[in-house]
Amino acid sequence: FGSQMAATCENAAIKEGSAEILPVRHSDHNESAGKHESGKQKKAGNGSEQNVFYNRAQVFNRDLSILVLNVFSALKGSEEAEKQRKWDEKEARRRENPSWKPPAVQHVEYTGLSILEGLSASGLRSIRYWNEVKGLAQVVANDFDATAVEHIQRNIEHNKLSTDKVRPHHGDVNLHLYNNAKAYDVIDLDPYGTASPFLDAALAGVKNGGLVCVTSTDMPVLGGNVPETSFYRYGGTALKAKYVHEMSLRLLMNAIAATAARHQRHVEPLVSCSIDFYVRVFVRVHDTPVRVKELASKTGLVYQCCQCDSFHVQPLGLLEFGSKKARKHDRNETDSGTASQVVTTIEAPVVVTKEEAEKETEVKDSTVTTRCQQQTPALPSRYKVPKAVDGIGSVCEECEGRYSIGGPFYLGNLHNKEFVDACLSVCDDESLEHVTSWKKITGMLTAISEEIEDIPLHYSLPSLCANVRLGCAPAKHFKGMLQHLGYRVSHFHREPAAIKTDAPNRVVFDILRTWAQHEGKLGDSGGPGAAGIEQQDASTAAEAASNPVEGVGHKSKKQKGGPDPLATKILQRPITTAQLHDLKFGTVSIKDEERPRKVPRFLPNPEKYWGPMARAKPQRGGDEDAHDTQEAAVASAI
Repeated sequence: FGSQMAATCENAAIKEGSAEILPVRHSDHNESAGKHESGKQKKAGNGSEQNVFYNRAQVFNRDLSILVLNVFSALKGSEEAEKQRKWDEKEARRRENPSWKPPAVQHVEYTGLSILEGLSASGLRSIRYWNEVKGLAQVVANDFDATAVEHIQRNIEHNKLSTDKVRPHHGDVNLHLYNNAKAYDVIDLDPYGTASPFLDAALAGVKNGGLVCVTSTDMPVLGGNVPETSFYRYGGTALKAKYVHEMSLRLLMNAIAATAARHQRHVEPLVSCSIDFYVRVFVRVHDTPVRVKELASKTGLVYQCCQCDSFHVQPLGLLEFGSKKARKHDRNETDSGTASQVVTTIEAPVVVTKEEAEKETEVKDSTVTTRCQQQTPALPSRYKVPKAVDGIGSVCEECEGRYSIGGPFYLGNLHNKEFVDACLSVCDDESLEHVTSWKKITGMLTAISEEIEDIPLHYSLPSLCANVRLGCAPAKHFKGMLQHLGYRVSHFHREPAAIKTDAPNRVVFDILRTWAQHEGKLGDSGGPGAAGIEQQDASTAAEAASNPVEGVGHKSKKQKGGPDPLATKILQRPITTAQLHDLKFGTVSIKDEERPRKVPRFLPNPEKYWGPMARAKPQRGGDEDAHDTQEAAVASAI
């Protein structure tokens, strides 16, 4: 695996993909930008060189970025070609008119993508971009460290590239973007730690329709260890819940969307990945001020029970569609029982009427309550303040525990399915010869393509079962029951045991009680069964003792040799979903016809201690008045 990712050459250089990086050269009185805290150095020659800081775990990040940029370059090229065609048609019509005058704004011919790597370190990523991404006009490799910029210059020359193609730049990336507004089609931010200090400049400085690629490696903050830091960096409080990896993505996306909105720009997430020890998002930015008004409806809070895995998502905005005349007609028709369906309201939960299939249940025209957001068909006609969602009270309905509040975080789609499918088509051909991580990329993108995109957050099936002191239920049967009831269900691309569904919380816990009934821990009447909760085995009890939310956990203390209070509270509640009364657990399974790709989706790390290396120490070249925001600008992976 290591030989596929990088090969060390005879001259102590590192080769990755199409690029080769030389060791860092430094003087006696300067510390190298590649020197790291572990002190592992390797001198060569007269002692003027040392091996460059290199993290093999980030090869997947760069391979994925090269794939995404190739697909985006093709998309951008086709869009610009269509613009050029329409412009030529307009020009032809204008010239036929005798009173034709040249337009005030001239059309600028598209020559290819311009890319800025804001925190370049050694220039490895920029060199690979130029060599492996098609349709580029220029790549700018910026770094705040003077020694790093010298190193970038040497690497460009070593790879026989012109500085007109890959141009090194020394300076503050924020100042550079503010001084060169909307000069780049792609801005790549891959810092060591948080990307929050660079978001405003990047989202203000990218071109209309451009792409912003953002990495954040401060997972202890995004994972809820330091909620106060999470709030001031990303504008939302993180919780240590089972959906921590998805919430990390949504907190970062919330910061990106809110920052872009201040510049009257709205964002379109193309691909959002939770990978190893970091999150990576690819977001397209559009100059569409009217869409910025939808931000409130794509932002929300989560009410997470402190004792069990029950949670509720509360959006902060409500969209209403349809004209005023249509809404008035709808209100007039309501009294006669023939209400129009022209007006669509988006709020969580959404009440949708579905007709159950004859083979699934005898109950037809039943009402199904979901927590998802429907697709927005067009521009909304009204923006309203939402009502509180059902189920949020002073205590949890399932276990009477109190709620922790997380967020605000992003509720919208994290992926663009068409874009992901385009990336997968490239994966099928493996047409990018220098990309080595095809197996992992294909698996992750396949898992993303199967993920329900409009459902925020998810349950963890092992944790749900541990709450009631049961072994883990078979996922295919648990998901199959949700699907049988008319709900959608999928995994999360980072968590194979995740239950992402639009079913309300009570239905999920009713299926959990059905599993307990199947295991003999619950009687047919809905109360604790003859086997009883007293006969819990030690292994499942230890698993359930894990803390689902920071600082809380199971508040009730189990008496020695007695039943578990939390499990008793959950199991003693009756099963209220009528369709489950005649449905035995294990009789239905999830349908697999929607999974045509027979590829591994969740691959383990290739070796132990697969994670970030120590932070590199930047050389500032004597500039004591440099901005503190750049102190974390040396990338974790060069």
